[in-house]
Amino acid sequence: MLRRLLLGLLEGLVIGLALGVGAARGLGLRAPGGLALVLLGAGAGFLVGLVAGRPVWARDAKTEALLKAGVGALGGAGLSFAAERWLRVPLNLSAFQLGAGPAGLLSFVALPLVTTLLALFFELDDSKDEAESKLGKR
Repeated sequence: MLRRLLLGLLEGLVIGLALGVGAARGLGLRAPGGLALVLLGAGAGFLVGLVAGRPVWARDAKTEALLKAGVGALGGAGLSFAAERWLRVPLNLSAFQLGAGPAGLLSFVALPLVTTLLALFFELDDSKDEAESKLGKR
């Protein structure tokens, strides 16, 4: 369980930080608003759904991973929308070329938050299946 928790934290942070920095520096979306942030969150959720829990490359896990990716896209869009609306802590990350403004609008802050929450959810959900298979209930 602890291993799954740490793996979810690591997966979520790595994917979220990579996408956040890529969006802020590569695409120039330091503080995307509205639809752009929701679409970035949906893409991040889709990617986390493919990787977290049982990944898409695992044996007999392709259908499950695609379902998780769909749920992750919807969850990522919803969490990004919620972060945009309610995460209003002012941050200034312009010294790192990552933008300034409310934390919910900064892709470098919002995307790692979304991906970490989703990765933790998927990893902890999969730990129940792993425990049942070890006990022979599956």
